[in-house]
Amino acid sequence: MTQEEVDSYLKENKINVSVMMEHGYDKDGDWAEIITDDEGYQTGFGDDCVRIEKLWGFSSPNGFHTFSWEEPKMTEALAQYMTVLFHKLYEEYDVCWNDAEALSLAYVMSEFQVPYVEREWDKKPDMSTEEGQEEVRKRLRDAIESGNFVVPNVVEETAMVCFITGEVISEDGGATFSNEFDAWVSKEGKKILQEQVDSGTIDTIEEWNIIWKELFQEKELSHE
Repeated sequence: MTQEEVDSYLKENKINVSVMMEHGYDKDGDWAEIITDDEGYQTGFGDDCVRIEKLWGFSSPNGFHTFSWEEPKMTEALAQYMTVLFHKLYEEYDVCWNDAEALSLAYVMSEFQVPYVEREWDKKPDMSTEEGQEEVRKRLRDAIESGNFVVPNVVEETAMVCFITGEVISEDGGATFSNEFDAWVSKEGKKILQEQVDSGTIDTIEEWNIIWKELFQEKELSHE
């Protein structure tokens, strides 16, 4: 069974899986003090409690049951799987109650892992297919039409953007090309680099330091 099948079975049969009981132990392995409320319901354990073991079980329209064994490795997913397996063994294969419980526990406590099946709402479109690409296009159209998607102003591919300022460089911007970063540096970008050098902080930004050294060696900038 997959987790999806487990969830479906539990929902269809109105079965709820949860921690039904807790056992507390002191440092010697004996029962820890149990704290109860005014009506006698357990609310916790005393200060002598050093370990708590959870007992999982299930409740349904037909009643409830707590599995007999304490198992530290039991998780909610494993308890859900064990519950479904227990019901199938007991109801569909006529395995006796105790054996069904023992077999289902032994199975989930082995090297077993609940197979993962991606839930329908988590599935991502397969972009290698036309159907997947069309699904993405549809989602984008729906997002734009709903107003939850903002289309940014497009920068022409031929426009030069300054590596330092991030702004588009005008035609007379006196830009210098950096082979190191395959990018342009505008006059304003050079000015910022110069200010960083003059203040002695150019080394704090590695990329700026590298591009400064490249431009300085090419004599596009100077320390003067």
